[in-house]
Amino acid sequence: MMEGRSQDFIDFSAGYIDGFNPIGLPVNALSEALNVEHTKYKAIKQRNGYLNLTSTSVAASQPFYGLVDYEHIAAGGGKDTVLVAICNSKIYKMDDLDGVWDDITSGTVTSGNTFWFAHYNNELVMTNGNDVPLKVDNNYTVSAADKPTNMDWAKYCVQFNNYFMYVNVSVSGVEYPSRFYYNKLNDVTSFPALRYYNVDQFNGQEITAPVVWGDRLVIFKERSIYNVVFTGSNTIPFYIQKSNSNVGCVAPLSVQEVDNGLMFLSYDGIYFYDGNNSTKISREIGEYLRDSINPLQLAKARSVLLNNKDMYLLSLPSITSTDNDVTIALNYYLKAYTIWTGMAPAYWTNVFVNQTDERLYFGDYDGWVYRADTGDDDYPLGVQTAIEGSFALAWRDYGTISEAEHVLDCLVWFKTNQAINTISLGFDLESGYVYSETFDTSVTGGEYDTAVYGTDVYANEGYDKMRKQFKREGKITRIKISNCNSAQTFEVYGISQEVKHKRRNK
Repeated sequence: MMEGRSQDFIDFSAGYIDGFNPIGLPVNALSEALNVEHTKYKAIKQRNGYLNLTSTSVAASQPFYGLVDYEHIAAGGGKDTVLVAICNSKIYKMDDLDGVWDDITSGTVTSGNTFWFAHYNNELVMTNGNDVPLKVDNNYTVSAADKPTNMDWAKYCVQFNNYFMYVNVSVSGVEYPSRFYYNKLNDVTSFPALRYYNVDQFNGQEITAPVVWGDRLVIFKERSIYNVVFTGSNTIPFYIQKSNSNVGCVAPLSVQEVDNGLMFLSYDGIYFYDGNNSTKISREIGEYLRDSINPLQLAKARSVLLNNKDMYLLSLPSITSTDNDVTIALNYYLKAYTIWTGMAPAYWTNVFVNQTDERLYFGDYDGWVYRADTGDDDYPLGVQTAIEGSFALAWRDYGTISEAEHVLDCLVWFKTNQAINTISLGFDLESGYVYSETFDTSVTGGEYDTAVYGTDVYANEGYDKMRKQFKREGKITRIKISNCNSAQTFEVYGISQEVKHKRRNK
């Protein structure tokens, strides 16, 4: 006689979790999560792909050191926006995402230096910690930006309360990594020699990012954070206060504003800064960050927000790489992580088309720019490539006696589409999966315009379910779903399971 032990419907809202007892994960956690993302309904879907913006690279085998959406008032009036890119000592612009790069280079652009951008007085100012700051005006002319006398370069620039600042600078060949200069109010052409502040200059740390957040300018150092507050005084315009945070930022381009705070990468994980304290939010993936990410290349991290999906994307070099080849995807609404591969973002940016259509773009290390989060395939170097998407549930112990015959009855709810996926089963903490079979998520039943009246039955619109039964001896199991076929994707809403095993005779 067969007895059953059931498990309720499982969603995936806890996301990928490592570094814990493998049989002690929450029931809604994932033990694997590759190239998948969470939806707002706590479902799991294969991530969208990316498509090359142009048919050829800008410069073969050359990384992008800058990529930004330059929104401004056009020379003839009205709003305008262009995509500005820096690659291989050249500055380019693209009008209306038309697929044509125009070379607008002027001045010195030394290859190998990452750029930081700031908007001020309808111009785009660019700094890279090596060359004299440059600016692009609304006629798309590149020229030297106004700066303090004898300032060689600045790593960062920022607009704060109508002041423009150069941060972490070199003046007359002397570096001042804790200093920022500021101009006369509303006058970007005037930087008097003594208009500067030093931010805790003797603590042995340099400024790694200046970020405007609400009513303050947040100054990140490597192991500390400071708040710069506007006083309203013309003679002493700023007040600087050290926060309670005992960590700082090691990757300038990892900082993003999320849910009334700032998210950033420190030396030991991802943190959230609330204006005074920093809280680690990456404990769920702490083992992955420690063992799978190159600790010597953290400064190369690049991040972006995908606002319409409540996602923070952080691209990093894997343990054997010096380029960003792994992206950590955090759904900050659910506080759930997944891991993405198959892309190499050297620089991320958001573009808002018609002010409402948010699009995501990245430049890689081979002179290509791509539109991300679109389609079912990737196009690295312009070549269509299938996405290898998969996720696995946490290990589950159903109290099964190993020598008893038992059946795992699995019910999967999914979104219908034209795809052939694979469902696999693992046993007893084995690294592989010993049982696999395919399942079709195509719409079942008759289709409109082709069904036979009185014979075919229409499938439920938009979703369906599939039942699988596995026979195998073992004490604990986990289920995996995957797809690596071109032009296919999957979205799974949840899984329920029931174990039936034979009652022993007394």
